[in-house]
Amino acid sequence: MNNSRACHQCKQGWPWKKGDGYLLCPSCESTSAYCSICSTVKDRNEFHKNKSRRTGVDTRCRACAVGYELQRRYGIDVAQYALLFEAQDGKCAICNLPSPEGQPLVVDHCHVGLQVRGLLCSPCNTAIGLLKDNPSVIRSAAAYVTANQAA
Repeated sequence: MNNSRACHQCKQGWPWKKGDGYLLCPSCESTSAYCSICSTVKDRNEFHKNKSRRTGVDTRCRACAVGYELQRRYGIDVAQYALLFEAQDGKCAICNLPSPEGQPLVVDHCHVGLQVRGLLCSPCNTAIGLLKDNPSVIRSAAAYVTANQAA
């Protein structure tokens, strides 16, 4: 059964088949995408590419995708991330340096209890992960580096 549906962006009607799920007309879809979380039409550049989708972009805009992943992986929302970031003055909890330009601080969490410990730069997060999040191994590594520093 053919119907007409109004585009979420230009409000023009175009024919669609029941079950197609299209929210934007073909003309608007070439430059825009609809976010399934915030229910807004945004420029396609605000979405991650996803070749497996008919539209070629993800169903969530980048901002909503960040919030979704924070909640799914760590049980925190964007506001809680912002509080941690502010409490650490935007710096890594280990090296006390700001994250490299364009890279967010990553959420460090205990892999056993799953509680969030703080925000780290990617190199520090990788380092403690490679040291198995084991405090005694981390202390041994620090002692080794200290004992073998060049004078």
